[in-house]
Amino acid sequence: MATHTAVRRSKHATLVASTVDTVPFSSKPKTIEVRNLDSTAVIFFRTDGTTPTVNGDDTDRLGPGESLEVGRRQRRSSTGAAHLVSHARVLGSRGELMTFKRSTPTDLPDPSSSSKGAVTLDALDARYRAIKRQSVILFGTSLEAQNGTGSNTLDQPASNTPGAVCGRGWFNWAEHFSGLRFNLIRNAGVSGNTSAQMLARLQTDVLAYDSDWVWIGGPVNDISGDVASSTTIANLTSILTAILAAGRRVVLLTCAPSTSYSTSGRKQALSDVNRWIRSLPGTTRGVVVVDAQRVLVDPATGYPATGMAADGIVHYSDAGATRVGKAVADALSTIVPPVSIPSVTIADPRCIISNPHFGTNGSGWSILDSGVTAAYAAADNTWANKVTLTLSGITTVISPGVQYVENISGGRFASGDVVQGVARFKWSNLVPLSIAAGCRPSVRIMPRKVDNSFGETAFNLATASSDVVVPVGFPSSGECVAITTKVTLPANTDRVYAAVMWTGAASGTVEVSDVSFYKVS
Repeated sequence: MATHTAVRRSKHATLVASTVDTVPFSSKPKTIEVRNLDSTAVIFFRTDGTTPTVNGDDTDRLGPGESLEVGRRQRRSSTGAAHLVSHARVLGSRGELMTFKRSTPTDLPDPSSSSKGAVTLDALDARYRAIKRQSVILFGTSLEAQNGTGSNTLDQPASNTPGAVCGRGWFNWAEHFSGLRFNLIRNAGVSGNTSAQMLARLQTDVLAYDSDWVWIGGPVNDISGDVASSTTIANLTSILTAILAAGRRVVLLTCAPSTSYSTSGRKQALSDVNRWIRSLPGTTRGVVVVDAQRVLVDPATGYPATGMAADGIVHYSDAGATRVGKAVADALSTIVPPVSIPSVTIADPRCIISNPHFGTNGSGWSILDSGVTAAYAAADNTWANKVTLTLSGITTVISPGVQYVENISGGRFASGDVVQGVARFKWSNLVPLSIAAGCRPSVRIMPRKVDNSFGETAFNLATASSDVVVPVGFPSSGECVAITTKVTLPANTDRVYAAVMWTGAASGTVEVSDVSFYKVS
């Protein structure tokens, strides 16, 4: 078994995993510190002479490089003995999220046995927060409402705006750029809301629902509505205090730029509120600030940069949402560990196509649209293959890529199945098409009926036909994971068209891997 070394002043103890050791001290220690932890574990301990328990309410824990002032947390026994136990378990001490590799799965308790709403972040099990997609409630104004209802939506027409996964939604892009670390469980964005209205509905629309995070948009309607900055700051302070007290973590955006901030009073309020928001990480624990204004503003005017606002005022376009979403994903990339994306093999009965991972040089996959070539090879650092799409000479808004058609006779799906698709995209030298409303990776599931008509199509991202044309804004290189909404295969479905594509690019190179099309239920 791995060993771990703990130290208190000059007193050292080498601990063996899953055993209980008693470490006596000649005098009452004030601090316990972990100097070295050479395995994937934390130290569980009690200082009152009783035996510690894994994840016990009366048991403390420490990770690498952490310390605890004993006098502030627990009483010492008369002898000053400290009981410590090394266990293959992980907890986020003092609210910190950590990433560790499990070494003893049987040590894990049932996550359903704990009540997250009744405890602080210090007592939450970071392992369960790390190995699953973390749940998010969006809270704010129309800039949040336009995200739609997320990838968990079932049979939501992708053409709706806000659609099931709307390209103008900054959360949807953060979900993609983060590699699906986050999962939208509730959209509590309400068009026209001020911070006072948000505070009034906080309990019923946010805190009444369990989540790991609450992501809050900037108070744009306060600024355009001439609300005093001191009032806005007071309302946001009350909102943050209540959310943090409920054991949630917060992402808070600064106010986005707007052409409606045209008076000197509004400009001053914008400056005051955003300066206060930017100061929060230094004063308020559990709040991650993302500077939406910075990634959207034209510094020469203070208004949205060209193409960032779909209405030319404040509401994000595809490109604006892309920038904000990527900024959020970047800010959280070192805080929230990666998760495994949905994946199925050919042998998995949930797999709905016969060659999901481009085996045998992409056998069965065919080119979609013009301006693209496809090359198949072993994927990097994975067991499956990848397809490299080379895009060139594209002058119209199309979605070039590759497609696989699975017939119902193969026995992999049936009418009534709920299905979903996912893929990892990595691109370079990408040039957005100057006449396109959006530039984005695309995953698509199209069920076809026996009469040759198509059922509801599932996409990962959708762009409103009325959206602004945006020739700027999308990064020329990058990586993301795209996931579709869920769709029910309609009655009389006789085949499924599964595709991975890129929409809105004039040229570039796109690698697609980790592709899975699967039954959810």
